[in-house]
Amino acid sequence: MVAKLWLDQTPPVTGPFALARHAMLLLFSSGAVTFVLLQAEVMRLSFAVPVQLVVALNCAGLVLPLLVHAALESSLFREHQRQRRQHGMPLECGLMQRLYDSISGLREALDGVMLAVALWMLLGLLWKLAMAVAFYQTDGS
Repeated sequence: MVAKLWLDQTPPVTGPFALARHAMLLLFSSGAVTFVLLQAEVMRLSFAVPVQLVVALNCAGLVLPLLVHAALESSLFREHQRQRRQHGMPLECGLMQRLYDSISGLREALDGVMLAVALWMLLGLLWKLAMAVAFYQTDGS
């Protein structure tokens, strides 16, 4: 009920990332994370929580600097393209231009709600991974 009210208040988005945003919102509202949490047993939780924290810290330590660097590089490339346009030079094109344009488009498509949903889904995936590791550590019992 709360998820439906929240989805009804979410503004519609058009563009190349609209389908991905819609899929993420549907996954978030489907309660997949709740299903994983309901399957947890007390014994597995004692193993899963430390594993999840380690995995979350490692993922954040690896992914966040990459995301910041990608955002910085895409803004520098936009500035470079602006300077080329200003001096009457042709704009650069090719694989790197498409990559930087995709990163810029993705950054513009992410609003606060989308970022919260992505983080929630990432935490759910990390939880599921931690549960699988804990299940493996207890020999599946």
